Order: sequence, then C-alpha cells, then structure tokens
Amino acid sequence: MKRLRAAWHDPARRADAQAAWASALIMLPQAVVLAALAGLPPEAGIYASVFAVAACSLTGRCAGVLSGPNTAVAVLVAATLVPLAAPQSTDYQRLALLLALLAGLMQLGFAALRLGRVLQLMPPFVVHGVTGGVGLILVTSQCGALLGVLGVAGEAPWVALWRLPEALTRASGWAALVGTATLAGGLLAPHLAALRRVPALVVALLAGCLCSAALDLLVGSARADVERVGHLSLHWLPLSWPGLAAGELYLLRPLLLGALGIAFVGVMQTLIIVQAAPPDGTQPSPDREIVAQAAGNLVAAFTSAMPGSGSFNRSAAHVAAGARSRGAGAGSALVLLVLGFAAAPLAARIPVAALAGTLMLIGVDMLRSVWRRQIAGRSLRAWWSVAAVALAALAGGLQTALVSGLLLAGALALRRRAQLRSAAQLVALRSAPRSPRAADTARAA
Repeated sequence: MKRLRAAWHDPARRADAQAAWASALIMLPQAVVLAALAGLPPEAGIYASVFAVAACSLTGRCAGVLSGPNTAVAVLVAATLVPLAAPQSTDYQRLALLLALLAGLMQLGFAALRLGRVLQLMPPFVVHGVTGGVGLILVTSQCGALLGVLGVAGEAPWVALWRLPEALTRASGWAALVGTATLAGGLLAPHLAALRRVPALVVALLAGCLCSAALDLLVGSARADVERVGHLSLHWLPLSWPGLAAGELYLLRPLLLGALGIAFVGVMQTLIIVQAAPPDGTQPSPDREIVAQAAGNLVAAFTSAMPGSGSFNRSAAHVAAGARSRGAGAGSALVLLVLGFAAAPLAARIPVAALAGTLMLIGVDMLRSVWRRQIAGRSLRAWWSVAAVALAALAGGLQTALVSGLLLAGALALRRRAQLRSAAQLVALRSAPRSPRAADTARAA
C-alpha cells in the first residue's frame, strides 16, 4: 500500500497514469472505426490497441510514440485484401493476420539493414502526400455509408465520388440524419468550452450514437432501420495463427506487395513522430523504433489483431496528456483491455453511419494536417508535389501513390544534383586564372 501511495505521489508516474487513461479513452472508439475501415471486425482493432501497443511501447525507446491501428495502414489493408476475400469473412481475417506477419518481418529487415537513418532522409512530401491521399480516400469513400447506401467492395476510390449522385437518390433519411449529427458533433466540439478537453472524435461518435438512440425512441428501430456494428466477442488472450493453404500460394504476391506498402508507410509515419523531441529526454534510435513497430505487427499476427503503426493524432494526444515514459503506452493498453470488455455491449450498438461520419472527420483532419505541415507558407513546388502524390492515391490507390512519390523524389533529387553540379562548374569557371589575352579582351569590353 505504501508503494502504491508513493508511486501515485511521484509526479512522473502520476502523469503516466493519467496519460494511460486518456489515451485508452481515445483509442477505444478509434479502434472500432479503423477496424471497420480495414474491413475487419471491431475486435481486431481493439486487440491491436492492446497487445500490439504494449509490444511497441515496451520494445521502443521513444515515449512520445503511441502505436496501434492507423488510418493509412487500415486503407492499405482494405486495398490489399478486398480483391482477395470478402470483408469480415474468416478468410479475410486470416489473410489480415498474414499481412501483419509479413509487414513485421519486412520491418525487421529494414532495421537489420540499418535503414532507419536512410528513411529519415526521405523527402517529407512523400509521406505527407500519402497522408493527404488517405484523407481524400476517406472523405470520398464514406459518402455512401454516411447516407445509408452500401458501396461496391474493391472499387477504386474515385468511383465512390463518381457514384455520389446515384447514392443521393437511394439515401436513407434516418441514416443521413445520424451521419449529419456525427459530423456536427465533431466540427462543433473544438468550439464549445465544455467539450474542448474531450477529443472531437469521441464527441462525434457519441453524437451519432445519441441521435440513433433518439430515433429508436421516437420513430422505432424497425422504421429507422439504421445499420449497426453488431455483436462483439472479446477474449482475454485471443491467440491466432497466420498461414496460407497449399492451394493459396498464388495470393502470396499481392500479399507481399501490400505488406511492403504497410511496412513502409508505418515506418515513415513512426519516424516522423520520432523526430519530435521525446518527453523523457532520451535520444531515440530510428532503427530501434523500426524494431518496435515490427514487434507490434508480429504480436498482432498471433493475437487476432490488425496491422498498425505509429499514429500522429494519438501520439500528440498521448504527449499532451502527460506521457513521460514507455510505461504510459503499456498502461493505456491495459486500461483499454478492461474498458473493451466493459463497453462491448455499447460498442455493438454504434451505427455504421456514425462510423462513416467519424472516418470523414478523420479524413478532413488529415487534409488539414497536411496543409499545416507541408503546404501552408511553402513554395509552389511543395504544393504540387504533395498534390501529385495525393491525387495518385485517389486515382489508383496507395500503392500507386507510393511508387509515384518515390519516382518523383528520385527525379527531384537528380534535378537538384544537376543544378548543384552546374553551379559548381560555373564557380570553377569564374575562379579559374585567365590568360593575358583573355584579360585584355575583358578590359576592352
């Protein structure tokens, strides 16, 4: 008892405990939302926020990095697996586990090759362009679900925008009302003094759920017919085993390509977070943080979880809540495990339209973040380079955006090298000694 009292009076440990509770409250709705975005059941997002987060926090060195389900990674999971299996099916979940395993092994390879320092030199516009592309995909792809209209699995992101007029004619008014309440709650939360300390994502999801509950009372659940997440089945130790059957080896190629994209995006986002000053004053090692992300994905593969990476918004909220050591991340995982079991009946009642509205708010926030970090106040070249990668993601998916960004980064590097070589040759030419005849000619001119 004395040790517990002494630990609570320790300012650092008390700050870590407060950050653990705050981060767990933020992660719970995000886990459900991002699992739905990836085409997986909510349990996969909750397990990734518990077991994978604990593995990352205990393996890494930077206390300012909070990992788990990530928007860009969730979009990559869906883009890779939707053409291979039906979302939410047993085969889909099994392939997601294999995707997490392959991504973790690739990240271990990145760390073994000491690529952490090299990847930190990657132009920021590649990652920010992919982030902006994910934001565009979220805003466009969730329009149908916000209106209560189911989309076509596996279609290109821009097709959802093309089909928006058709979706408006088949929209469900009650689902649209729930989605509108979700958007209104998320947009108004930062401007209301009473709600400024509550994350806007939580306010948005609560607003959608309360609107759906009010509709059930006023018009009846049968008439409103708002689709919900459904039953949650959580286990204290959800062991799993990823693998492929002998007749499924043809799936290995698309899985490897998808895992490479997940590994690269996850590492790049984590390294950007690591570049900020860590709250505990330690000097983080990029390769050590890559190993931590690999550990999280490897643990996810064997605990029925989805792949993940470091998260910008959760890491920022984690530090703002007072996290000072790696124990805060592990503590948030433990708190979330308890909260997940306590809130499972409520999470099953979350309307799909509220999830869609929350995802759209995340997309808008990602676009706003890209504008602040990479575009606002920068040159025109910074704008078009980010826009080119983002539009490539909207047109052809995140793999296309990654390839386009890397090719564009290589072209700009070659152009910059040619300019530097030309400038060096001009300086050498001007500083070279002139012959007397050339000097007389120059004076006569």
